[in-house]
Amino acid sequence: MNYRNALALPLQLSFGINISHRSFSLLARSQFLRRPPPAKKVPTWSIDTALVTFSRPEFDPLEASTEKLLLKALFLTALATANRASELASTIREGITVTNGQATLHV
Repeated sequence: MNYRNALALPLQLSFGINISHRSFSLLARSQFLRRPPPAKKVPTWSIDTALVTFSRPEFDPLEASTEKLLLKALFLTALATANRASELASTIREGITVTNGQATLHV
């Protein structure tokens, strides 16, 4: 449908093909019925559950493994910045400043 809508004007001007004709509408409908778009899955999670999990002894900064601390730091950073993983990946690493236990991220 996106391609059809994008090409409607060029096809009309160049070749005189009118995409708003009923035939094209029926074709689009049949393609949709034959292969409908997949349902989007919206992730559901609870901030309370996540914070309770990170308050367990296995995530304690003095006793936790490096992997557990990394998971905790990544989750809390994503939560604090409200960024998606792709946006966090594009963070300018040279611009990160850490002073007095605080970090500043420039995206």
